[in-house]
Amino acid sequence: GSGGFGNNNFANPRVVTGSSGSVTGSNVGANKEAGEPAHAGNSGGASLWYQWQAPASGSMTLTTAGSNFDTLLAVYTGSTLNGLTAVASNDDVTSFDRSSKVTFNAVAGTTYRIAVDGFNGATGNIAFNWNGNNFFADAEALSGGSGEVNGNNFGTTKEAGEPAHAGFFGGSSVWYRWQAPASGAVTFSTMGSNFDTLLAVYTGGGVGALATVVGNDDEAHPTVLTSKVTFNAAAGTTYRIAVDGYDAAAG
Repeated sequence: GSGGFGNNNFANPRVVTGSSGSVTGSNVGANKEAGEPAHAGNSGGASLWYQWQAPASGSMTLTTAGSNFDTLLAVYTGSTLNGLTAVASNDDVTSFDRSSKVTFNAVAGTTYRIAVDGFNGATGNIAFNWNGNNFFADAEALSGGSGEVNGNNFGTTKEAGEPAHAGFFGGSSVWYRWQAPASGAVTFSTMGSNFDTLLAVYTGGGVGALATVVGNDDEAHPTVLTSKVTFNAAAGTTYRIAVDGYDAAAG
């Protein structure tokens, strides 16, 4: 499509998958179609469309954090432009933060259509972030003896009863869960993250009833501000892993 994007039109959205991730793009040169709603109640004028199918039921947070203009964000269900049902929408996170954020309860198997537009037709570089593991109950499952997963903690929060990971309050946590396939030493690290992380591992079935296994703020302060822990895992045990940002940092 023109402008270096193919997802200007509802019929050709950019498909995103998984419980969390980020993509970038631009809405320079984009427009709205006949019958397209006013996203977040504003006329907009330069929308892009995304499509996401919920892999599981639970809370989902979408943000445009990292975009360089005043965005609009709206989530719908429905398969045609004139047959959309609004799920959630937002113009500005705060009066100081002109990016947009919505949180809604996603239903497993449901396809959501997501529009990112510019306030009064504003354009620029878009960062679109989706995050389904903000809450302990919605932890993203990890499996196997080794691996790597990408995600983000933009727009996430801590919930009532959540501990201070690695001894710091943080404020922008995400959760993972991992069942040990065998007993032995295992290492978790946030190497490759682009902000100052906190990392903590727990056992327990509820956010207010956790037993700390290990935690770390910085792998090598002040040169390496990502986090790394090593502990002896017990086969069959499910470990709950929190990644947070120091002073609520996000990335």
